[in-house]
Amino acid sequence: IWTGDYTATWNVDFSSVDYAIAGSALRTKSGGGTQAQAALFSLSEAAGNPAVGSTRVWVLAQDGTPIDADVVSIICHGDQ
Repeated sequence: IWTGDYTATWNVDFSSVDYAIAGSALRTKSGGGTQAQAALFSLSEAAGNPAVGSTRVWVLAQDGTPIDADVVSIICHGDQ
């Protein structure tokens, strides 16, 4: 696993890879500040992504650099 690289899996597979994926990521300000920074959320371009039982996403800083987020939220909707 690389910096900013997350995989979500679930117990009941979708019927196909044709499902909707949305998400968000949040990172607290470096240095212990309380102000949070929104991060970019992108689907991984890895072969076989998305799969019926998982999806892989990347979290990126505003400049496109991969970063680890404090909170990553993913929601998927489709036929199971």
